[in-house]
Amino acid sequence: MQARQIQPPRGAVFGKRSLRFIATALLAGIVATGCSSDDDDDDGTTGSGTDTTGGSGTDNGSNGNGTASGNVCRTPETGTMAWVATYATDYSSGRIDCIDVGETAEVTGNLPATGSDIRVETDGDAIFQLGRSNLDSLTRFAQDNPLQPVYQYSVLDASDENDGGNPYSLTFVSDTKAYLTRYNSKNLWIINPSADTEANFYLGSIDLSAYNDNVPHMNDAVLVGDKLFVLMERLKDFTPDKQAYLAVIDTNTDMEIDTGKGTADGLLGIPLGVQNPGAVHYVEALNELLVVGRGNYFADETVEADPYTGGLVSVDPDSYTTELIADDGTREENIGFYNSALVLDGQTGYLSTYESYGVSNLHTFNPTTGIVDDTPIAGLDNVDITTMAESPDGMIWLGVQNYAYTNAEGNAATGTGFITLNPADNALGSSVIATELVPQDIVFTTAE
Repeated sequence: MQARQIQPPRGAVFGKRSLRFIATALLAGIVATGCSSDDDDDDGTTGSGTDTTGGSGTDNGSNGNGTASGNVCRTPETGTMAWVATYATDYSSGRIDCIDVGETAEVTGNLPATGSDIRVETDGDAIFQLGRSNLDSLTRFAQDNPLQPVYQYSVLDASDENDGGNPYSLTFVSDTKAYLTRYNSKNLWIINPSADTEANFYLGSIDLSAYNDNVPHMNDAVLVGDKLFVLMERLKDFTPDKQAYLAVIDTNTDMEIDTGKGTADGLLGIPLGVQNPGAVHYVEALNELLVVGRGNYFADETVEADPYTGGLVSVDPDSYTTELIADDGTREENIGFYNSALVLDGQTGYLSTYESYGVSNLHTFNPTTGIVDDTPIAGLDNVDITTMAESPDGMIWLGVQNYAYTNAEGNAATGTGFITLNPADNALGSSVIATELVPQDIVFTTAE
């Protein structure tokens, strides 16, 4: 079974996300594309129009064309491609690289350059670039011509003011309907990902402002049947001062469902009992949702309470009952902050824990029992893990930065890119699949 990754704060660790935000905000060239000239639209969008200047960058955040000589960034007639959102270490730029996943996996090309705060999604066919803070755009690429954007649309609306929309995740219902979580906004967007014009792109929105002083910090969503589960951090600025929630949306009516679980808070959704969640994942084998709570893992000193307020929470998508299956511990006794997780099936999961800036450990855990192995996997302790996902052939791809290893010649080496892990025995690949920039997100497409 191919698993959809539970991603780290969609930026690996808070320190990186914070620094990236600051650095990106200071770049004069990184701004949302111009507003639509149609003042008669009543959909609330400000619009950016399209940018189809393939090879010249997207979002006006490019500092170059971002394409390599002999760029062959496209899915082969048969086989698998990995599409990797990457960023420069000085946060000056970013781009999506493509990797031909063959016997000797390697980067074969890259999409137009843009700003550093980007993520990547796919519906299995097209590639979507989410331009986050200060980019506020969604860009679609076709696999048969990925150097030329199909479209780039603004994801800002009139209520976003100066904070921007900051799109975090894209969840597909069909070819013509998807939900876009927008971290800096109260409105969850409903869009047509196949829209041929910007006027047909925005379909509507769902107001989730009740969850947190107008902006609930929605950061992920997952579809189970005809229900969309929307994860919300509910932070005060970056301070985790209240428990996280899931809002449940009926995708037939686009109305929020009253779960009966949030009555004490006067809310319709599901209280999770942990703080600062990273992502939500549906474990099909267990018919359960899994949420990773990170707690106060960036050590906000304004919070005097024990920072370990996270853990692994399972949620029944039918009854909406929750269970803390793994507690992240206490200040005195812990294995690090729970940062991100990847679930393969009902018995096999991987948990990345955060020690400090650039220092993570990877542990195995059982998604059914919640038992976490306290000892990290050999070779994956005190490393900088930036993202992880399962490839179609069942291997685990771990994004790493400055990873120290022994190469095929037996010499000490350091690499940035991906290492692979075989879940059958947790053996690591012998080399790093190198990327020029730091990987922060990855999806796979397969041609048959």
